[in-house]
Amino acid sequence: MSAHQAASAKLSSELDGNRVNEIRSWLIGAVAERARLRAGDIRVDEPIHRYGIDSLERVNLTYQLECWIGFEVNEATLADLETIAEVAIHLARLESARGK
Repeated sequence: MSAHQAASAKLSSELDGNRVNEIRSWLIGAVAERARLRAGDIRVDEPIHRYGIDSLERVNLTYQLECWIGFEVNEATLADLETIAEVAIHLARLESARGK
């Protein structure tokens, strides 16, 4: 396990694992739809851009994510955090801090 994976696992264990999984599943579905792939073909540890998600798609994805999750998501989040796993953990942490 890489240092990056270990850090992600530690962060995930500090959060509500069910919520992290819900967010991760939503992201997998959204990326799969845009990439025209099956959800099973999407790896949560691969950079999102590898699935052809360009800046315009990232903006659209961010908007749909905001509608689904119920709070504003900085579009740069999807650019700065490379993988679905990282984004899911980050959003679960933000949601937890908001008291949801």
